[in-house]
Amino acid sequence: MNLNDYFNPISKIDKQNKKFVSGYFDLLSDKSNLHLKKYSIALFSAFSTIPNSQTAEIRNHFYQLSASFSKSFKAIDLGELKKGSTFSDILFATRDVCEFLLDKKIIPIIISDNSFLPYAVYLAYEALNHPVTITSLDYTIHCKLDDQHYIPQILSRKNNTLFNSNIL
Repeated sequence: MNLNDYFNPISKIDKQNKKFVSGYFDLLSDKSNLHLKKYSIALFSAFSTIPNSQTAEIRNHFYQLSASFSKSFKAIDLGELKKGSTFSDILFATRDVCEFLLDKKIIPIIISDNSFLPYAVYLAYEALNHPVTITSLDYTIHCKLDDQHYIPQILSRKNNTLFNSNIL
């Protein structure tokens, strides 16, 4: 898989966060020839109505969190998932990328404000037959089976690999 086919790389990093990026994070670029074995975490944003300035701010805070970790991990910021022509395209691309990363033993961390996107991540775990614990920040618990939330969709799956679900 060529990750450049799926992502628009991050173009600008806050000056104060360059030290965090250079210490723990690599950035995907159009010229990247990635050796994925050295990464244990991959960060990206997907299908978001959050303005780029706020996404950059979230990233900057995330980069700063890395200062308290040991140098035992290396992460990559893949950038923004390219927009598809339909929401199904976004779900498929997210599932495809997450399945690829998980198969390489890389933990995906996704910045998004879409309440259905975790379903695509779940499908990646299910495809690999890995049990998964999902933790989400939400203002309500969704129990009705519809296309607005992922939890009822996951619970209705036959080959359910959900181990635990946490809602904060």
